[in-house]
Amino acid sequence: MLNVSTRRPRRTPDPARAVVTLLTESLAATLAPRTAGPCAAPPPGGLSPRELQVLAELTTGRTNREIAQRLYVTPRTVGTHIEHILAKLDLPNRAAAAARAAAWGIESSP
Repeated sequence: MLNVSTRRPRRTPDPARAVVTLLTESLAATLAPRTAGPCAAPPPGGLSPRELQVLAELTTGRTNREIAQRLYVTPRTVGTHIEHILAKLDLPNRAAAAARAAAWGIESSP
């Protein structure tokens, strides 16, 4: 049986572009750290509040199952959120997303 997906293929991100973007953001965060608080500008990329929570959990190196337990969702839901985060931020993998979150100053709560 032929497996045909109705979803559009995801654009493959350019690894060199991702590295340059991460290095630029890390340098900017080091030179002028942003202040956190209610008046701080939201991170670019149009991430939803739940995607920001998942992104924060990624910074700790947790697996999808561990993140799912902390956020009371299924591991598949976490995987979907991570897929959307990577697509919205045009990043190649979880490590790049965690580095981007660290550059923005996003951290997981204990």
